[in-house]
Amino acid sequence: MEVRNYIRNNWKKSIRTHNKLGNSIDVPYPYNSPCSEGLFDELYYWDTYFLNRGLLQDNLLEQAKNNILDISYLISKFGFMPNAARLDMLTRSQPPYFVSMVNDYYVKTNDKNIIELTIDSMNKEMEFWINNRTKEVENTLVFQYKSNSDDKDLYINFVNEYKARCKKLINEFEDKEIIGRNALAECESGWDFSSRFNQRELNYVPIDLNSLMYFNLLKVDEFNALFNYKSKYNYKKIARKLASFLKNHNKVDGIYYDYDFVNNKVSSTLSMASFYPFKFNLFNCRRNYNKLFKRLVHEYGLASTEKEEEGCNYQWGYPNMWPSLILIAFDGAININNEKKATELALIYTKTVEKEFAKTNKLWEKYDVNIGSRSILNEYSETEMLGWTAGCYNVLYDYLKEKNNEKDN
Repeated sequence: MEVRNYIRNNWKKSIRTHNKLGNSIDVPYPYNSPCSEGLFDELYYWDTYFLNRGLLQDNLLEQAKNNILDISYLISKFGFMPNAARLDMLTRSQPPYFVSMVNDYYVKTNDKNIIELTIDSMNKEMEFWINNRTKEVENTLVFQYKSNSDDKDLYINFVNEYKARCKKLINEFEDKEIIGRNALAECESGWDFSSRFNQRELNYVPIDLNSLMYFNLLKVDEFNALFNYKSKYNYKKIARKLASFLKNHNKVDGIYYDYDFVNNKVSSTLSMASFYPFKFNLFNCRRNYNKLFKRLVHEYGLASTEKEEEGCNYQWGYPNMWPSLILIAFDGAININNEKKATELALIYTKTVEKEFAKTNKLWEKYDVNIGSRSILNEYSETEMLGWTAGCYNVLYDYLKEKNNEKDN
């Protein structure tokens, strides 16, 4: 209960009206940054989805709504939600969780007004991803992470950041613009950086993004029907063709991977992105869920990827456990009625967070699955967190509490 109380007492400390760096994009409502104190001060995109899950668990409905309306405002203003509400983050978005945020709030409150307030923005976001983040492969629109920038110098300069953060050797004869384009596209995935795409994200059909967009298309179509809203695209048709493509190309031996359409093969990296099809209704096989779980689980949690070659310093890889991905895996287990794995995952995550909290009195951005402490494999300094660490903890802690109450009764 100590961590749960810490979270309740710190939500207010994470509320901002603008970031302290002075390059913020103003939003109309107070927002939650990922930190009560620490490195991150802005309104971030996908962080806010997981953060909002924690707010909803604590019945902080007004603030959860504020975050949704701020993102809706930014989508209306720019045609998409930037990586964060900062001027230098307009080159890219992040995984498009806005529809899920609206849906979570609606499910919690049964308030259709939130749909009416945001339906224009939800459709505008769908149009952005269809118009700007798709590629036609075998007569199917598949979604990719990319960048909005055409600045060659930005891409070339970004190579240096990639090298500095990843300690990854880059062939000196490779085209630096191509490397930079792929690296910046990978940043839009939120996984900056990992071995999933072998430095060539633009060759891939990412399983996380495409599972999420499959859900988004069908859910916005459902919301449109509630208000007789006419969209520019046939979302159902796009979603159905996409699902068929993913099942035929991304799935190998019962597990969905990222698919390299240039070389016609799946990624050599098994990652927690493979849990996305379970969460977003593409897959419901418990046996294959358990197989995936077994390959990624360690003493103190699930690693972002399987163990990789020595010398790679990817923060979105082994041995790091990211709370956002834990919540995806947990939701996937719940979605397919895999109660045993949901409970196992909830126990291992809450115990790891509590173990480190007992030493530091803080929550952290990510954890090490081997030692059960805050991660020491970083591309930047260890980061105090509230955000998705708190959101995931609230959901999993409350799930375990409910299960214990059921036993007592």
